Amino acid sequence: FPSHDRVWCERLDVYNGWNPIKYTALTNSSRVVLKDCRALNLLGYTAAYSVGNAIEVEGSAFLIDTTGEIQAPNVNHGAGIKITVCDGLNVIGGGFNGRFCVHIVPDASKILNFLYFQGCIFDSSYSHGFFVDSGAHNAVFNQIRINNCHFATQAGDANAIGVYIANDPQSVIIEGCNITAYANSGIVLGVAGVVPKSVCITGNSINNNGNYGIVVAPSAGAAHVAITGNQIGNGISNIGANQDVGIYFTGASQAWEGYTVVGNDLNGNNTAPIAFDAGPTNKVVWQGNSGVDNVVTAVVPSAAS
Repeated sequence: FPSHDRVWCERLDVYNGWNPIKYTALTNSSRVVLKDCRALNLLGYTAAYSVGNAIEVEGSAFLIDTTGEIQAPNVNHGAGIKITVCDGLNVIGGGFNGRFCVHIVPDASKILNFLYFQGCIFDSSYSHGFFVDSGAHNAVFNQIRINNCHFATQAGDANAIGVYIANDPQSVIIEGCNITAYANSGIVLGVAGVVPKSVCITGNSINNNGNYGIVVAPSAGAAHVAITGNQIGNGISNIGANQDVGIYFTGASQAWEGYTVVGNDLNGNNTAPIAFDAGPTNKVVWQGNSGVDNVVTAVVPSAAS
């Protein structure tokens, strides 16, 4: 849909092609609605097209019960849905897979704002389920919300992560999701010195991932991250117990500033409920987490962020 300001598509099936469904907005006020649609790359029919994405969005859109799939994805394939620019994307229901189920690609010349995913299934990806890529981005790089979604993966990339935010968007909420059986970790927040800000991770079930439930990278400043009310462990008996650490603060700098870890169930991790590379810091508050010894840690008010 390269040249339309308003589009409504319902019960549309598109098979194969470089990007079976691609929407490019004319203006920031352009809108497309895809309802009960399906975009699918069938490798047995046109394997060359699988390097594209099932759905690609460059603009504002509503996707309702819409599916973007790549059959038996591997490292060379595209994403279930790739997003390069938007000012309002609301995805309700539907399912996605590919090399990544969702691939968000920043661009310094394009805004990324208000991306909501509700009740979606991110299953059978080769690698990460929801991936915010690294790289330069626009000043408007805000408001990502993932609500009540299911994450699982196939046997594939040994570094696969359920939700991997390898950049520093502001205002991120991950709530009420099941994130299970990724080879590396359930959620990874940032890389060293580049971490998302104003993050709330709450009410999720993060189980049986290969290494860690949640990984926190060291921040260059106050990150203001709340990790509350999650169940993080090896809570699914038929998958096998393999998650080593519930929450892992990585990086020797001890620069974890503005983190609050409260009221999580961290029982059942193989090695440790909470681990720090270089020991705890007084700028992290953790309190009332079950499965942790000495669960209440005082924070000096002047040192807290």
